[in-house]
Amino acid sequence: MDENSELVKTLEKQTAELRQILNHSFKPEQQESIYQLIEAMYLEVGIISKNLSVHQQVTKSNIDRMKSKETYLEAEIAKLIREQKMQKEDYEQEVTEKTYLKEEAAHLKALLDYRDNEIIKMQNHINGLSKWLNDLQNATAALLRSKRWKIGCYAGDIARRMLFRPRVALWADYIVEIFREYDLWREKKDSLE
Repeated sequence: MDENSELVKTLEKQTAELRQILNHSFKPEQQESIYQLIEAMYLEVGIISKNLSVHQQVTKSNIDRMKSKETYLEAEIAKLIREQKMQKEDYEQEVTEKTYLKEEAAHLKALLDYRDNEIIKMQNHINGLSKWLNDLQNATAALLRSKRWKIGCYAGDIARRMLFRPRVALWADYIVEIFREYDLWREKKDSLE
């Protein structure tokens, strides 16, 4: 608005100077038409000045709105940057956790593979021991069924009775008990498989 008032003052001053020049240079009938022309121009300048003032107010209002919107958008951008930063940190943490979990899974898989190999080895040992126990059981059963064993047991039983000694458990009784427990274990193992 200061510019408009200065512009109007400048135009009024120039109009006054122009009138003085016209008073000296032109005849009175010419001066009247020139005065009318100057008055019309003066009115046009006033209208232009008002329009310019309104335009400046609208422009100022638009600038204020734009500044307000700019402030809002800057706040939104700052908010989005913070959210993006948080998402990035969350993503990096997830990547770190996934990497750790992958490493842990690989370690556990290696442990499982080792355990599976150990189980296979132990199963092979158990199978070998079971075969040996089966062979020993068959050999012992054959020995206990043999005529020689039966005759020896009978002779030993007669000698014990003649000496009036009490009956004591023989090693064969212990072995038969061990094989009975082994057969129970083998049946339980076979039922689990």
